[in-house]
Amino acid sequence: MSQAFQRLSPTDESVDSQLLVFVVDDERLIAMTLSLILTHAGFSTAWFTVPEEALRASVRTAPHLLLSDVAMPTMSGVHLAITMTSRWPTCKVLLLSGQAETADLLCETRGLGFSFRLLSKPIDPSCLLMEIRTILSQPGGRIFPYTE
Repeated sequence: MSQAFQRLSPTDESVDSQLLVFVVDDERLIAMTLSLILTHAGFSTAWFTVPEEALRASVRTAPHLLLSDVAMPTMSGVHLAITMTSRWPTCKVLLLSGQAETADLLCETRGLGFSFRLLSKPIDPSCLLMEIRTILSQPGGRIFPYTE
């Protein structure tokens, strides 16, 4: 199975160790590394290399945040985000991508009325953690109406 649940004491008192982050990346090493970074920052994490496994796991446990790669073989991170937030409207989303084609996919998503936060890979761990804390501090769900 490509998921691993890890739970450690928070190293930052401002982070609630009860916050569950699903990390999804088709590259096992990236998924594991991101999960480790978040675990050391005090988050509870579950990592997946197959988006459909993350969806199945969400039936049992809703994540507070979905951190997902965009370009994956079986399902895009954008499609995963739409599906996850349809199931769990309070789940927040942060997408990562190292590919230029991602902008086109996000434009299509905006055309459907959704907008997700996207960060480029590679990303410095401290920048990632800062962005995650910002997203988690915002009210509401992970899908935001798109406005120009």
